[in-house]
Amino acid sequence: MKPKNSYKPLKASVMILLLIAVSAFQTIAQPATHTFEGKIIDKQTEDPKYYASVAIENTSIGTVTNSEGTFVLKLPETLMDANLVVSYIGYKNAVVPVKSLKKDKINTIAIESNSIQISEITATPKDPETIVKAMFRNIKEKYYSDPAMLEAFYRESVKERWKYQILAEAVVDIYKAPLGAIFGTDQVSIQKGRKKVNHSEIDTLLVKLRGGPRVLMYLDLIKNPSLILNEEYMKFYEYKLEDIVMVNNRAHYIVSFMQLPHVNFPLYNGKFYVDVEKLALKEAIFSMNMVNDLETQRRFIRKKPIGMIFEPLSANYHIRYENIDGKWLFDYARATVEFKCDYRRRLFKNKYTITSEMVITDRKFDNIQPFPRHHRFYSSDILSEEIDSFTNGDFWGSNNIIDPSSDIRKAVKQLIK
Repeated sequence: MKPKNSYKPLKASVMILLLIAVSAFQTIAQPATHTFEGKIIDKQTEDPKYYASVAIENTSIGTVTNSEGTFVLKLPETLMDANLVVSYIGYKNAVVPVKSLKKDKINTIAIESNSIQISEITATPKDPETIVKAMFRNIKEKYYSDPAMLEAFYRESVKERWKYQILAEAVVDIYKAPLGAIFGTDQVSIQKGRKKVNHSEIDTLLVKLRGGPRVLMYLDLIKNPSLILNEEYMKFYEYKLEDIVMVNNRAHYIVSFMQLPHVNFPLYNGKFYVDVEKLALKEAIFSMNMVNDLETQRRFIRKKPIGMIFEPLSANYHIRYENIDGKWLFDYARATVEFKCDYRRRLFKNKYTITSEMVITDRKFDNIQPFPRHHRFYSSDILSEEIDSFTNGDFWGSNNIIDPSSDIRKAVKQLIK
């Protein structure tokens, strides 16, 4: 990583905290790769399926579709005879031979819904709280508990209204510390990254995201139960068993949770997707309940100018785990925060949207060691101050990334002119 940028903007700034290493993947000469692009759609409606899992069967290589349902995947020659597997909540897995994909076009893959009746599941718990509590029993038997080294692609953006202020992307290494370890936490190290701070689009306020990929790791609810899965806080929620759906060809309970009306501090509303057989958390989609303005602001703001009024609008989160040889491991996280700021008593408040997203693209489980301190990216760091600016050329090489949506592609073209 290069030294932090010494540039100090004259305009006011606000830093947002999203709650919710010698590189272990060393840079070596890379073999030739084949790049495939695709789009995942519903077989009947042809609607795009965003944030669907796209992986190569029996490997640790994968990615996720973007907000438009598209993906890009780079594969070595050795995987040309493998199968690509698409999985999505409530749908049958789609298995596609890699050799059937075209390299010069967008490959459309249709997935079919797969409903299941609760009556088809035996021994269904009557109390949804029983399901939630069961997720935390025998943790080391359900979730991968040894140290692991994950490679991931991370992207964050700050938009003022419809224009990008900041866009930053990075390939990162993640040291996943053992579950239940008394000492040691998850660590992040930046392999390489690029950014652009678009000062021409900054109107009075420059918003910075503190912690980036390191803070996004706090969304790992199994390791950080926080205010959602902590048994002490379960009394503040109402739980309902909503349905049973298929995910990755396995039956999953949908358990909704909602903050009780009398609780006057911000908790969360959302849904858990819990594997029926193993009672393990597969996925969680939730949002912060915007009650108690002062406490909500405290959750997000680390630093702001005197006299600035901060109005949080929404905070939405998504976390997913992947079944690796019978045990679940962190695989994907996304956070989106929207807020308005009133500064210098302007007539109109500006709306800001901060999005951070990370998908695991590779995994290693042998000879795993933590990063040296001077190679770690800390929750107090700001990614856009640690990496270089956008440049032309094939910056990512053979690294798998999240396919940028059309608005990001447009922004990138403008940023590197």
